[in-house]
Amino acid sequence: MLVLPHANDFSLMLWPRPRLPAHALGEIIDLGQAALRVFDNHRGSGQGAYVVVPDPPNVIEHCLPLIQRLSAKQRVIAFELPGFGYSRPRRGFRFDTANQSALINILFERLNLSETVLDMSCLGAYIALDFAVRYPARVRHLLIQQAPSLADAQRWARGADFHGVIRTPWLGQCFMCLLRRRVTRHCYGSALPPQHSFTLQTAYESLALDALAHGGQFLLADAYQSLLAQETEAAIPSQPVTIIWGAADGSHICTPPRSLLKGLPAARFFEFDDCGHFPGLEAPARYDSVLRDTLSVHI
Repeated sequence: MLVLPHANDFSLMLWPRPRLPAHALGEIIDLGQAALRVFDNHRGSGQGAYVVVPDPPNVIEHCLPLIQRLSAKQRVIAFELPGFGYSRPRRGFRFDTANQSALINILFERLNLSETVLDMSCLGAYIALDFAVRYPARVRHLLIQQAPSLADAQRWARGADFHGVIRTPWLGQCFMCLLRRRVTRHCYGSALPPQHSFTLQTAYESLALDALAHGGQFLLADAYQSLLAQETEAAIPSQPVTIIWGAADGSHICTPPRSLLKGLPAARFFEFDDCGHFPGLEAPARYDSVLRDTLSVHI
């Protein structure tokens, strides 16, 4: 009888291994379950560091302007989640929030990070919430971008998945591997504000497509399937939470922007009316004003 591998392991059979080019930021850190690409400016203590995770298909290079604004006075770390950018999981790794949180904790232990300001977006936001609950000493404040309640995120994922292809195990993995460049372009076309310029979309696309050209990962099927398998609502951390929402995000046009607040009534909420899916990158001055309240340095 034919026995198929787990869909997550099947992904690794399809995708090439990433090759970090000389022009790329950061280094690859082997954590056993996965090898993650990490940028660390090594400035100051790991206590109170700012940690940002790019929202795929974004990669660390998309965060470079933000990193540069903070790096003069602040320890700044950026890393890519396993299965995205140059971060590659190993066979047996699963994409549920518990496994993701455990892996991030290993990274934080390696870098001696505590009481951080952790900035994660979209599907990564539910990992951030889980991580803050499981490892409270690692996080002082959570910054969450473009994340509704888990139920609304699952509805969004089903609606965004054309004919249910991406959420179907094995089929979704094949689809993403074969059409990764087309899906990447589609993501930016729908996520950036309406009537955005060709120049703006090209600027976002070029960095992501360059990573794909060097074996970068975009295991969106694995992330979708894990999100849709999650049965309980997002974890509720005790730490302060700030939520930022881009109201001009065409990919979330029917998503209730404030629904995550039902589980986090004490969270601060900021809506950037003219921003799409990446408010922290699209409106740096406004985002910096939010960061000033959570970081101990002047930006």
